Order: sequence, then C-alpha cells, then structure tokens
Amino acid sequence: MESAVINELIARIERYKRYPKRARDTGQERGVTLIVEIDASGKMKTTEMAPGGNALFRRATRSAAKYLKDYRTRANRAFRLEIPVRYRLD
Repeated sequence: MESAVINELIARIERYKRYPKRARDTGQERGVTLIVEIDASGKMKTTEMAPGGNALFRRATRSAAKYLKDYRTRANRAFRLEIPVRYRLD
C-alpha cells in the first residue's frame, strides 16, 4: 500500500512542481526529499522538507507540496513517508 501511496503523491507533486528558472538557466539538476505524514483516514496531515538540498529546489518543492494540503490518499492507516522529488532538465 505504501508504494501505491508514494506513487500517487509523486504524481500529484509532479503535476504542480515548476522547475526554478535560475536553476534551469544555469543547468542545475538536483533532488530533494519531502516528508509527509498521513493520518489513519488517509488524509495528509503534515509536509516538511528533509534537511539539506539546494534552496531553489526546496522552495519549488514546498510550493508544489501546498497542493497536498487536505489531499486524501487511498491509505487506511497512519504513516510517514519520505518522497524523493527530482529535478532534471530534458
């Protein structure tokens, strides 16, 4: 179940994340980790950034994570997940 929830959340973050312009202009590619807590009903409880990572990508990920607020997953138990968010130039 956790892998399905991770995939669900990654898809939602990917939908809303925006590559930082300054990072794109300078050719930067990075990844950051978003930590989410889900309550027993499957509702998003909290989101926070794991320590470290580039400030541009952290800011962009926090902006995308706003779209997880009040989001309800298919989970039926409480847990905490670390979600990798990758930024790659195509």
